[in-house]
Amino acid sequence: MSVVSHTPLSVSQNFLHDPTLVESLVQQSSIGSQDTVLEIGPGYGIITRVLCSHCRQVIAVEKDLRLAGMLRKQLQNIPNLALCNDDFLSHPLPEGAYKVFSNIPFHITSAILKRLTGAANPPEDAYLVVQKEAAQVYTGGSTHTLRGVLLYPCFETAVTHRFQRVDFIPHPRVDVVLLHIHWRSQPLIDHRSRQFYRDFVVYGFSTWNHTVEKTLRTLFSYHQLKQLRKRLGLSLDVPPGGLLPEAWLRIFDAFQQFGKPEMHWKISGNEARLLRQQKKLCKRHRTCVAHQSE
Repeated sequence: MSVVSHTPLSVSQNFLHDPTLVESLVQQSSIGSQDTVLEIGPGYGIITRVLCSHCRQVIAVEKDLRLAGMLRKQLQNIPNLALCNDDFLSHPLPEGAYKVFSNIPFHITSAILKRLTGAANPPEDAYLVVQKEAAQVYTGGSTHTLRGVLLYPCFETAVTHRFQRVDFIPHPRVDVVLLHIHWRSQPLIDHRSRQFYRDFVVYGFSTWNHTVEKTLRTLFSYHQLKQLRKRLGLSLDVPPGGLLPEAWLRIFDAFQQFGKPEMHWKISGNEARLLRQQKKLCKRHRTCVAHQSE
């Protein structure tokens, strides 16, 4: 039976309405009785109630004032629930170990993933209800994205459930899945090298060369590149997304070992430069939209 009667106008979100489905998903997750679980955008509390019955504490962060007030009244007798009326993107993350299980607003998926995976204290596991296309950005497919390759050394990603559109109210116009992001207990790269790896991958994806091989010619000598191709056992004559994340990690290791030392300055700071460029583009876009609406 549906327990959701209507959707708030102030929230762009599709809500799960079947507690039995949520119960099944939580039981299949790694969430246990001793866990602290962060829920982003609890909405009507369907997931919240199930989580509270399975773990030590639930921290639910709801931005919508009306929904937060409704939840506070309906769930006031649940002792292991901490409900916060706040914007998750600026709300402090837990200081200790925690996990995440959330049906997040689709329009801020990227910002939420960036906050969680870029945190000094990331979640051990995150289970996020997202659009199928958004999940593919991180899990890969026939091609791999910059964001997926950047996450690879520290996180494992997988789709663990595919929803039906009737599982939500209102019904979404897109396919929806449950994305599982797991923090590797032993990251594949040393902590001191992580930022340089990220700069290296951004350089590989953002240069104007059409193939990985052409980009690597600026970083390795002819003989080094020949040796690298032999070591990898694969063609580098592909676009950046044509290489598996593990191949990028092996190329990075090779660059650290015998790449041109004088090219380190060209690699360092690439991610920060890309973020500044993206911020400028977003600012220009908002300015153009504002002018068009006048």
